[in-house]
Amino acid sequence: MEAEKVKLSKLADDIIVSYEGASEKEIYTVKELKDAIIKYGEPHHETEGWGIVLEQKKWKPNAQLMLDDYIKNEQLEMYKGWGDRAWRYLDETVVAEIQKILDESFKFSFESVIDYCTFSKAVVIDIIPPYYEKTFKNLNNKYGYDRAVLIYHGMSVDEVLAYSDEDAEAAVEALNGI
Repeated sequence: MEAEKVKLSKLADDIIVSYEGASEKEIYTVKELKDAIIKYGEPHHETEGWGIVLEQKKWKPNAQLMLDDYIKNEQLEMYKGWGDRAWRYLDETVVAEIQKILDESFKFSFESVIDYCTFSKAVVIDIIPPYYEKTFKNLNNKYGYDRAVLIYHGMSVDEVLAYSDEDAEAAVEALNGI
């Protein structure tokens, strides 16, 4: 998802966005996200990993693949032919029982375990709640743009004031590269 970035403010209102690790309830249209930020002051700009949703998926455990991986891994430490012998004890009935247990175990799981998204492009949340914007403007008026950006991103005022103008500018450029 790190390849191409696009600003939220430049996206059409009907595009679907979310962030890495979000639950199914945290998938928004661009319009919904803008409203949440502007109207309700939600600080979504502080959450990292936003992206344009390419596809919404549901994870489902697969007993066959889990057993395949486990036996392949264990086989490395065992004697030749061990994997084939192990599979003799794991017929379709056993695999089906394990699958049943896995399905039952994840039946009432939190959405964040089962539901997930794949992303086509990274999204930079360049819209901030009005309160935060006012705070940034106050910092900008008091300390100047570069220092305001650094303070806004969590650096202490004392630390930022110790920077030369050139160092503060370079630090902001480094932030933009992240």
